[in-house]
Amino acid sequence: MSAQKGRDVVGVQPLNVAVAVLGLHHAGLYVASLERSIAFYREIFGLEVAERFDFGDEQLALLRVGNRRLELMQSPGVSSRASGVVDHVALQVDDLDAAIERLALAHVPLLDEAPLQVLPLRARILFCLGPDGERIELIEVSPSAE
Repeated sequence: MSAQKGRDVVGVQPLNVAVAVLGLHHAGLYVASLERSIAFYREIFGLEVAERFDFGDEQLALLRVGNRRLELMQSPGVSSRASGVVDHVALQVDDLDAAIERLALAHVPLLDEAPLQVLPLRARILFCLGPDGERIELIEVSPSAE
């Protein structure tokens, strides 16, 4: 994409030097009940609270996802966000079939009847729903693709 094209698309002046991004630190989700969501992500996916604190009128919990974080936010000023703000959170698993069995045992709603093949990524995926209707993608990447 040319610099001119980039300016047309995003409406800002492109930088001559890209910002040095080190990686993804965390993804954040607004939730209706912080306690319910912490329990869901702990019981279903084994995620533990790394940090928990108040920030203004928001209650925050950052859950460990490998060396990254999933931020859960509860705020009295935010009842819900419009669909599409964040489409989904993807959690990598090493055994998608075992994960699906665990989800079924826990009565977690599945959005796919069976895992979907994503050939360009050499992966299989399946979507389920979290306690506030958030879409969660589970992705199993073939060892040869990592």
